[in-house]
Amino acid sequence: MNTQNKSTDVIVIGGGIVGASIAYRAARAGLSVTLVERGQCGCGASWAGAGIVEPGSEARTDPLAKLRRASVALYSEFVAELRERSGIDPQVIRCGMLDLITDDNQAAAADREVKAAAGRLTADGKPAIERLTTDQALAIEPDLSRDIRGARLVREALQVRNPRLMFALRLACVHAGVRLLEHTPVEDLIIEGDRVVGVQTPAEGLRAGQVVLAAGAWSSRIDRRIGIIIDVHPVRGQIVLLEQTPPPFKHVIMSGKNYLVCRADGKVLCGTTEEPGAGFDTRNTAGGVSQILNFACRYVPSLKS
Repeated sequence: MNTQNKSTDVIVIGGGIVGASIAYRAARAGLSVTLVERGQCGCGASWAGAGIVEPGSEARTDPLAKLRRASVALYSEFVAELRERSGIDPQVIRCGMLDLITDDNQAAAADREVKAAAGRLTADGKPAIERLTTDQALAIEPDLSRDIRGARLVREALQVRNPRLMFALRLACVHAGVRLLEHTPVEDLIIEGDRVVGVQTPAEGLRAGQVVLAAGAWSSRIDRRIGIIIDVHPVRGQIVLLEQTPPPFKHVIMSGKNYLVCRADGKVLCGTTEEPGAGFDTRNTAGGVSQILNFACRYVPSLKS
């Protein structure tokens, strides 16, 4: 093992959407950046997600909720920058979202969200969030089942083709001068006193002025001391991919943790499960697929065919 230390301004551990975005911004700010990724950049959760970008709860006022809403407002500008610098179109669609109302709890939650967003308008002067009746929901999405009590329309929600986004972000990192070390697991952190000053890979030790941990579900496995501070663990979420042309709907359809996302080419992403006990097993299961398809076919019956 080569233990020769090489120095850089910033080391980013993890090449998903968060880690790669941090590396890109740091490099654009003039810092020398090394991104260390255990596999291939963007091929973990960032690749497999549905690409839903939405502002979350309007009723929440905590810092994370405010950051999320501000991030959604900046998202189109961010993607346009990546498209310009990489030549790859991440295919952002400002499609809006329909959060289905099927029971009293969801109806009460929708009313709270509409009240919290009262007076906030989109760029074209429409309410950012609106409560729709069943007939109003079906008027804009005729393929929806009448087995709903209405919907909450979130006009600012959008979707992105996340594999294409990761291709664009990776290439933008390269053009910005980020040193990419893919298929390079971090075996340990290099700690001096009370500071992390670098990382140890199988081939070399790397030192940096700042080390950013953005390894997602793998974060607590990098060093046992991280697991003591923050227990990060994977949660499997299964997705079923269908195809229907012409596309059966345009909005993102949500109900609790379940969602339907229709791409412009008629690909329909249907999800999801939440399985914290699955560990890093990424395989689909009969039970998970059945649960997802039952939801999809119940609320968009045309998907049965």
